[in-house]
Amino acid sequence: MVKQVAVPSESKPQEMSGKKKRSKERSSEPARGQAVPVIDPRRRLIRSALGLCISVCLAGLFLYIGSARRLPPGFPDRPKLEQLTPLLRQLVQRADSDARTHPNSAEALGGLALAYHANQFFPRAKQAYVLAARLDPNDYRWSYGQALLAEDRAEYQDFVELLERTLQLQNYLPAYQKLAEHYFKRDDLQKSTNLYSRLVELEPSSLPAVVGLARVSAKQGNWLSVIQRLEPLTKQYPRVRVIHQLLSDAYQAVGRSVQASENRRILGQSNLVPLPEVKDPLRDQMDDLCYLPTPLLKLAYSAESAGNYERMLELSRRAVGVDPGDADAQHFLARAIILAHGIGSDAISEAMSHRDEALRLRADYPDPLIMLGQALIDRNGFKFAIIQLEMLLISQPEQAEAHNALGIALTGEGRIAEATAHLREAIRLKPEYAEAHNNLGNLLFRQRNWKEAQAHYLRALELKPGYAEANYNLGNAYAEEGKMESASVYFLSALQLNPDHAQAHNGLGVVLLQQGKTQQAIAHFADAVKFAPDFAQAQYNWGLAVARKGKLEEACLHFSEALRIKPGYQQAEESLRLVRTQQNKGIAGVMKSHRP
Repeated sequence: MVKQVAVPSESKPQEMSGKKKRSKERSSEPARGQAVPVIDPRRRLIRSALGLCISVCLAGLFLYIGSARRLPPGFPDRPKLEQLTPLLRQLVQRADSDARTHPNSAEALGGLALAYHANQFFPRAKQAYVLAARLDPNDYRWSYGQALLAEDRAEYQDFVELLERTLQLQNYLPAYQKLAEHYFKRDDLQKSTNLYSRLVELEPSSLPAVVGLARVSAKQGNWLSVIQRLEPLTKQYPRVRVIHQLLSDAYQAVGRSVQASENRRILGQSNLVPLPEVKDPLRDQMDDLCYLPTPLLKLAYSAESAGNYERMLELSRRAVGVDPGDADAQHFLARAIILAHGIGSDAISEAMSHRDEALRLRADYPDPLIMLGQALIDRNGFKFAIIQLEMLLISQPEQAEAHNALGIALTGEGRIAEATAHLREAIRLKPEYAEAHNNLGNLLFRQRNWKEAQAHYLRALELKPGYAEANYNLGNAYAEEGKMESASVYFLSALQLNPDHAQAHNGLGVVLLQQGKTQQAIAHFADAVKFAPDFAQAQYNWGLAVARKGKLEEACLHFSEALRIKPGYQQAEESLRLVRTQQNKGIAGVMKSHRP
């Protein structure tokens, strides 16, 4: 017989006895006359919602406490956000949140360090740099960032140690440059030479490194070495001030007084530029994170000096966004818009709105209006410049610089009599004003008043011997009088001061052509076109010169190019027609060379 398997008691439902079941049913029934309780569904919903909120808050608190515990020791505390401008607050919140979310990421901690460093939270930046370097000790950026921070805080011992650590990790060119300059300033010339030499090995075209070696040679009194290093650079970098400073001293020291004098004259020019810096991507990244108005305007000014107007505009916009109540930032932005975008209606409208806001914030500051007027003149916005400058002179009639700028703008509009009056007023207010003398000379030149024009050019050169434009203009005035020898002297002087002066090359070429020195003239016309490719007169004169050499096909090419640049150029059309129909002598005698 098959045995029946017993089911375990805990797995089989037990039935109640009838007596017990009736007793339980009775106990669950309400007593006679007692009301049955009813639970409000809304109260049940409220209880559920409160319970859920409490659960979420507790969970968030536990998560925050857990994440705070996971932050590495030395993690920088967040600054008081309510004290920051909105844009800076957003940057700090974003960088801080990223670093807290990824506390073991060197990239996140390094990003936080750069954000703090760019906005002068220096102690917090140092903490974040240290953590980033600890997480990734082989990444040179965090050592170099600490070096920049030490430099900003004038902690030079740390600065040197951190740069040396950077170079152990990476051949980072800006670190070589900074360390070489540091040792140069402290007269440790051997270390400085070694570092500059290493930089030249890594980057042979590094102008700062070559100039650095020349400066070391100058400090050692090795003047021939200075000349050897820098003389070849003058054609490629004719406007770098430090090159001419060093060459002037070197030539004087070795007794080459003529060359020393030439370089001293060049140093008097207003268009010289500082030595370009070694490109520094990490510093550029930090600059992009800056949201403080004063540092931003310094960066914008550097961009303007380098001719990088789009970068100037970007930095100026950011400065205004950071602090709309900064009058300097508003003025700077107005000028940047004109320099970057010209004088279209939209650009003018936007620029003038920022100018008006700047004047509302600070009405008694003339310099920005003069600079805005000059920017408009540079972009041929003469009508708008006249409005700015006349507005300024109403309140400040003794501003010689404003009278000079207004004279230039009025000249651009063909209002010669008014322009002459303002330039004479500028000279009356400031007799030593070389630029005003030169500009008045230009107006008199246009009126064919050669003698008085020459007198003002000469006065400008007395006041400012290295004035390339005045030399060129004086050469033109002498050429118009037929004094070709005197003209060539001043054209040459202009080219010694500014070797890429296209108009001076063209003017000298015309003089040489008239003197029968055709081959020399061709060389100068070629230089004029090299430095100003759209120079129609130089193309025409070049064609004339090669035609005299019998190279008629080449002459046709230059005349055609002059016509492409300047459609309707009558002399070029006539010369092209003559060259195409004649193959014999007499062609050049029919044509006349042109200065601009």
